[in-house]
Amino acid sequence: MFKTNLGNKETMAKNIKRYMDKHSLDRYQLSAIAGVAYTTVSDWVNAKTYPRIDKIELMANYFGISKADLVEEEETQTNENLLIKNYRQLDEFNRTKLVKYSTELVDTSSIVEEARLTPVATTESAAAGTGYTYGDNEITYYYTDRTDLPSYDFATVIKGDSMEPTLSNGDIALVKQGYDNVNGDIYVIDYDGKSYIKKLFNDGDRFRLISINRNYKNIIIDVPPEDEIYFNIIGKVVGSFTPIDPNNI
Repeated sequence: MFKTNLGNKETMAKNIKRYMDKHSLDRYQLSAIAGVAYTTVSDWVNAKTYPRIDKIELMANYFGISKADLVEEEETQTNENLLIKNYRQLDEFNRTKLVKYSTELVDTSSIVEEARLTPVATTESAAAGTGYTYGDNEITYYYTDRTDLPSYDFATVIKGDSMEPTLSNGDIALVKQGYDNVNGDIYVIDYDGKSYIKKLFNDGDRFRLISINRNYKNIIIDVPPEDEIYFNIIGKVVGSFTPIDPNNI
């Protein structure tokens, strides 16, 4: 139930002004919508008085927000309210996906907390093989019990065995974006629409992408590359880990 002890006038004034600006309303217009005098609205936005509960509800309905959005500090408005808003805006198919995903998170959260696992958000896949074509860039969480992970910009899943035994299929590579003095370190490379994870050498007039697994051939990229062939060094692999399935603990 919505409580009568709502908050302070300054927070309410700031939120009312924010939503007035968002909806391009002046004080005269809001006073007409709320059914109050112009001076009453002025007192609200100047933090002199606090609106009655029925007026808060009326404004919230007009702005299409919850009452909490007017009452609480913007930065402390709960994720629960945001989740409800997002749910209401989705179609039935995506609502089912959201419920399924949130249920899975609830089911694993207690296990993760008990085992002191760290979730790592990963995106895409970098091929330790013959190349991985980019997909929809969905984020998936993998877990580790390591507490010594280095600083990194993003994480990606390794697909293939060309970097074994250093990096195995299914491992998570931690990548620092950018490059400097390329001379044999392991990098994530974007080449001709596919991503690779390889040891990278710069020979001046060409780059060599080298696999640790000798069953794979080297990839040679001339500098500059052929016309209409995109080549980019995405970042350096600064660490990796083999993920832990929290459901198997």
